[in-house]
Amino acid sequence: MSHILNWNYLPHSLLLEIFSYLPFKDIVEIGSVCKTWSVVTRDNLLWKQIFINYWRIETDIIIDKQRCDWLMEFQNLYLDSPLILYQTINAHSDEVLHVAFSHDGKYFSTTSKDATVRLWSYYKETDKFLEIHCINLSLLFDTWKYVQYSEFNYKDTLLLVSGVVISDDINTSGEIAIFTLDNFTLQSRVLNKPYDVFGCWLTDDLLLSGQLYDRGGLNSCSALWINNAYQHLDDASRNVVKLLYKFLNVSGSTIRSIKISKYNEKSKSTQCSSNTIQSGSNSAEYSLNSTEKSPDSTKRFKVLW
Repeated sequence: MSHILNWNYLPHSLLLEIFSYLPFKDIVEIGSVCKTWSVVTRDNLLWKQIFINYWRIETDIIIDKQRCDWLMEFQNLYLDSPLILYQTINAHSDEVLHVAFSHDGKYFSTTSKDATVRLWSYYKETDKFLEIHCINLSLLFDTWKYVQYSEFNYKDTLLLVSGVVISDDINTSGEIAIFTLDNFTLQSRVLNKPYDVFGCWLTDDLLLSGQLYDRGGLNSCSALWINNAYQHLDDASRNVVKLLYKFLNVSGSTIRSIKISKYNEKSKSTQCSSNTIQSGSNSAEYSLNSTEKSPDSTKRFKVLW
């Protein structure tokens, strides 16, 4: 009879049923009572139910099989997610597609399907984020449909804005516009295809864009171009764009996005040149030698796709 009343002899299924009625903080505490309870309180199905109930999500949610630890998922959301809604911004009239933050933390930009890009800054006097600039790209450029992405350069002086362009009823491509942060003055416009390449900053004054060329059948060629953020329209002798890499796309594959990450300056670099590389590689390293002669004029980066 004593065995029946002893908690150590209760089956795990019954313990799970009992524990499921407890707050999650109590479940964490009782896990230190004994080894049996420690095992039961870490049950994956128990934490799946806690996860669903606490975060009020749909019961048919599918989690990545490589990340099926519901306790870990709960911990990540509970410890790393904001707990207080600081401010609600209702400026956009359609879905917000991307939010980008400046490197100094003073600004953030929002892009939306309403074809606008908005720049926000924190004001200590009001303790609020206030809009300081807004541009409707569909009014500025007739062909722009919506704005999908933005990115600050490293010095937070320029904003790269990437959008979807409708050239006619059938063809869709992309375009990149560069604006100054101080007064949102347009500096340059760059073609970008396909539009979900987005584009990205290479240096404070140079950016990368994409171009897609059909080679027949299921094959195509993707080209990466270096573009000057300032087009220097008053000086025709200065280069505005330069071909960086060409990639052979086979079986209908294409490059869909570009990102730049700095890496160890001591790593060996390869001179910037036009190369043809078959899609499927993971990265291509190169160095960009600036025209100014300075000790750190060679900037090394890694292209990721």
